[in-house]
Amino acid sequence: MTPKFESLTLKKDKAIINDKIKAECKTDLISEETEKIIYITSQIYNVQNEITDNRIKFFGKIVFYCVYEDKDKNVRKKECANEFSGVLSCDVKAGDKVKLSCSPVRTETDNGGAFIVFSEEIEISASIFSEEKENFFVGGDDLYLKTAEKEIYKSFGKGSLSYTVSEETEVGYKIKEVLSQKYNVVISACQCGVESIIVDGSVIYTLLLLQNAEKSCIIKEDGALPYRIEIPCAEAMPTMTASADAFLKNFKLDVAVSEEDDKSTITFNVGLNLNGECFSKSAMQIVEDAFSTTNQLEITKSVATIKLPVEIKETEQKITVKAGLKDSEKDSLIGILNGRVQVIAKSGVQSEGTAVFVCDCMFTDKEGRYFTERAEGSFTLPLLEKDCNPYYYAKNCRAKLNSDVELEIEFINVCVSCYSEENELEYISNVADNGEKATNDSSISIYCAEAGEDLWALAKRLNVCPEELVASNKELQFPLLNDERIIVYRQK
Repeated sequence: MTPKFESLTLKKDKAIINDKIKAECKTDLISEETEKIIYITSQIYNVQNEITDNRIKFFGKIVFYCVYEDKDKNVRKKECANEFSGVLSCDVKAGDKVKLSCSPVRTETDNGGAFIVFSEEIEISASIFSEEKENFFVGGDDLYLKTAEKEIYKSFGKGSLSYTVSEETEVGYKIKEVLSQKYNVVISACQCGVESIIVDGSVIYTLLLLQNAEKSCIIKEDGALPYRIEIPCAEAMPTMTASADAFLKNFKLDVAVSEEDDKSTITFNVGLNLNGECFSKSAMQIVEDAFSTTNQLEITKSVATIKLPVEIKETEQKITVKAGLKDSEKDSLIGILNGRVQVIAKSGVQSEGTAVFVCDCMFTDKEGRYFTERAEGSFTLPLLEKDCNPYYYAKNCRAKLNSDVELEIEFINVCVSCYSEENELEYISNVADNGEKATNDSSISIYCAEAGEDLWALAKRLNVCPEELVASNKELQFPLLNDERIIVYRQK
């Protein structure tokens, strides 16, 4: 008796690890020559990771943009870049996979020394999963098998691509300087084509620009750079489903000013790294049980949980919140900066959640000087249809001053839901031969079977081939409707 096995690679969720680190950048900006910091933000990009046993090493780049006022009350900009890195100690091994995200939480300045230091608190989230080969028992010589057909989503292929999103936009004024730039990469849909994974999404941008005029003004511009990218994947077919991730690799912004019509053209070149995977639901013949009429078998069963993404769905919710402000004189609102959604209580299946919209608001005072203030307001997240992994971001942020101490903010809360299908698969992972069975030398045996017994259970109990049992008891139907006498013939 020689059992036969086939291997199948299964993706298994292992853990989600969260941590925080601090990234710093020492500048040559002299503290005593700076009247005040108007606004500071940062952009994280080109995040990568390396996995070794029990360690995830991550590293990336960060650039700070600081808008400040000098002693002559002129608006100035300081840009400073640096690299950051860290280590997550966790139950991980070489060969595991990780989806890593690094999100800025709070950007600060330290002007206590001779030179100003920029810092960013970065929230790290690592979703760890493994791809392990499992042995599935599929049969063997002189064995009787009970099989069942199971439909599960299986991964058929992967692909990756680096791509640059390029686009131009025009503004109706001369730009003197780009004070800051902020990008957020989102995926809104994903599908399979012929030998490709098609990814639709956009790069959401926010720019802070200094106008080139007699009295230079700070102007906020925001928008989206749509993209459709095809990731090569030889195994992909239009009938399959797909998932993808997109990460900011690099970015470059150029400004061309026209002296004839006092307009400016902004050219974006935003580099992305994309990874895609295609899936399809396929039928598998799973051996649920087995026995031999000549040998004692010891069967070991295992359970595998297969969880694969099957759909990306984007929904929008128009939100209005009111946020309290410090009691200071405000002449006008320049705009909402760094608007983001922070989930306080995650929504579950058919349940609501709570979130907070957090932003930096730029104002001018009665003297026309710029300053920023943090504002936030809570709102209720919508119901979710089923289990998913939602990601929220804000777009089209607009606000108005109700008073010096209250701001009314309108925005679109976009929920990108990544739905998945989870299958629990029970299978035979090992079959051991524990020696020969005792033989029955009788030519004919009669057994008493109870109502409800099915053919497989009865054949295994009586140690006889299921087909032979049916042939010698043609008048019976399985499962048995009543207690019955069963006849077993044995060849001599």
